[in-house]
Amino acid sequence: MKHCCFLLILILTLTKGFSKSVNGYIITLTGDTIFIKIKLPGSFGGYNMNKKVEIIDSSGVEKILTPNDIKGYGYTNKSKDYTYRVKIIKDGSLYFLESIVVGQKASLYEYYVSTVVFNNSSTQEFYTFEKFDGTYLFMTNYESLETFRIKLKLFYKESLDIQKQIDTKFNSRRYIQRDIKEILDAINKS
Repeated sequence: MKHCCFLLILILTLTKGFSKSVNGYIITLTGDTIFIKIKLPGSFGGYNMNKKVEIIDSSGVEKILTPNDIKGYGYTNKSKDYTYRVKIIKDGSLYFLESIVVGQKASLYEYYVSTVVFNNSSTQEFYTFEKFDGTYLFMTNYESLETFRIKLKLFYKESLDIQKQIDTKFNSRRYIQRDIKEILDAINKS
């Protein structure tokens, strides 16, 4: 029993010990931006930043915020900016989704789910496409390349030029993200 308690304390200490705080901000429900510190989960696990975010406010108080509490958050880590906005996912839940492309006509948000089964790991990417009118399309990187073409053509059916561009994309799984970004950039420029 002593060993189990020691092991549990060690695991909790390591998880907390490898987490770090970075400069960031939150966007309140009223649209105000407040600069704070954001606690990033440790490399040995931690919390799911799509469901909640741990912050440290200017007075040093730690808080946990959910998608019901704020509109979004962002932070800088290793010279890279990360932006998360509250968006709906396929099952109707609200999540903090990473902003990949944000435009006047079309936006893309995503989140990841990693699984490990018998020493094999895989990561599934979930995409939320949003049009300027607030309609959504939900897809995942596990869908076939042809399904990407079909669903995106239906979702962005307003433009014949975009339809033609979609037909030339999704020839390799390796370039799905690049193809999506190029299509959304073209939609936002049209």
